[in-house]
Amino acid sequence: MFRKNAKAEQGFTLIEMIGVLAIISILAAIIAPKIFEAIANSKISSLAEGIATVRTSVTSYYKDTGNFPTQWSDGNSTSQNQMMVKNPTALRGWNGPYLDKALVNPINPNGYLRTQQGSWTFDIDGDGTNDYGTGTSHATVSMVWFNQLSADQAKQLSNIIDSDGDNTTGNNAWYNAGRARTSNSADPGTSTNVTMFVFLGSR
Repeated sequence: MFRKNAKAEQGFTLIEMIGVLAIISILAAIIAPKIFEAIANSKISSLAEGIATVRTSVTSYYKDTGNFPTQWSDGNSTSQNQMMVKNPTALRGWNGPYLDKALVNPINPNGYLRTQQGSWTFDIDGDGTNDYGTGTSHATVSMVWFNQLSADQAKQLSNIIDSDGDNTTGNNAWYNAGRARTSNSADPGTSTNVTMFVFLGSR
């Protein structure tokens, strides 16, 4: 007969347990921020992919009807604001629905994600002169806009769309130029509720 190891019968000592817990705490402190960062990045990627899908759908809508649609995500059931899934005015050429599912803001489901036409201005090349919108030969603009982004998320999205995240001042700053800009074309600083406009097309 062999004698059982006395220490095995006693299990872990208090010191050993404290040591294990300390190691787990250290690992959690290192890994947790990475997990949250990965989740945040996936939301931005999802938003960028959603914008690309909307752009394709808007292009199809325009080819069929000669008009730009209005589509809201934020619970507005008015037919005029659901033009990519309904044809409330029997618009000639409408061949939808143009979206497989409702628009959703992946950053915050309580926020909004909208596409509509208007005269908002865009300086695509960052030379200080508006290329589209009011005062240009392409006054009617189709764009998608959304809110509830942090300043960092807004900058990250702009970098995905325009590759201009390193431009922080002047006419070509990420928040001012390109297809994606903040709603007021101003540096959002440390804001946690940034609204962004993304250019889709014009006529």
